Amino acid sequence: MHDHSKRFSDDYYHLLLLAKNNIGYYNLLKLTTIANTEGWHLRPRIDKKVLEKYAEGLIVTSSCLSGEIPKTLLKEKQDEAYTMARWYQDVFGRENFYLEIQEHHGTFENGQPSPQGQLNQLLYRMHKDLQIEMVATNDLHYVDAHDAASHDVLLCVQTGKQLDSPKRMKFDSQVFSGWQITQIKESSRYHVSLCVRISHA
Repeated sequence: MHDHSKRFSDDYYHLLLLAKNNIGYYNLLKLTTIANTEGWHLRPRIDKKVLEKYAEGLIVTSSCLSGEIPKTLLKEKQDEAYTMARWYQDVFGRENFYLEIQEHHGTFENGQPSPQGQLNQLLYRMHKDLQIEMVATNDLHYVDAHDAASHDVLLCVQTGKQLDSPKRMKFDSQVFSGWQITQIKESSRYHVSLCVRISHA
């Protein structure tokens, strides 16, 4: 976390943390402060040592495609990903760790499909093997689907790029909006219902 030597790096991951009580809320504020002061390097960062210290009262998920477990699964490192999942269970408690599945299947500019479908299958296997609850979420970046174009313009502003810049940051689909969660498969309705249970934890 205190290593600021790298200009660009792929050794960081997204993580979703939710406070389940006042202690968790305090710890979430503490982690946010540390990430933006001690850990800041191009973006807010924390490491697992700090995360473990302030884990009480928090709920955690495996996160989106940019999460540690998803990235590891997609690299076909199943044993390593399972070890990571057990770490989160040990640190946060089995009842406070969820595998996060999503339902947006876009394509990249080169025609390659999003790996989300493949990831969901790998997460489902982990759910069966390790008895970890799954929760269906949406990678929400704007409220309505018609906001996709405006969001793309704002990404260009944020990253200092033009709309026609080659290899600029772009989302792989236009379904990162709030309505998409209502389109989720009937087979995943139970996992959607877990969102409600988590919100009342």
